[in-house]
Amino acid sequence: VREALDDVVSEDKRAASIISGLRTFLKQEALETADFDINSAVRNVARMLAGEFNTNGTRVALSLNPSPVVVTGSEVQIEQVLVNLAMNSLHALREMKPDDRAVRFTMAAPS
Repeated sequence: VREALDDVVSEDKRAASIISGLRTFLKQEALETADFDINSAVRNVARMLAGEFNTNGTRVALSLNPSPVVVTGSEVQIEQVLVNLAMNSLHALREMKPDDRAVRFTMAAPS
């Protein structure tokens, strides 16, 4: 139970960060950029939306690069893009039979 509560608090903080980033974007303020592992961003979004996927009967699979894929940018904005893509996927899959509902996040290092 403690681990589950820690996850809820962690995801709440991450969601607050995404919302803050959106507000910054909408105000056209300068965004903070840094190097980060895109694999980690995908994992964060998948964990944050796990309840949504479960509620909708949609399976989620992650196919990430075994090594970190470091990019420079706004991690919050990238996560927001991933959230939007995932939510669009959920909406698109609503009409499918539950057994056919699946979303796969695939990440490969640039060549």
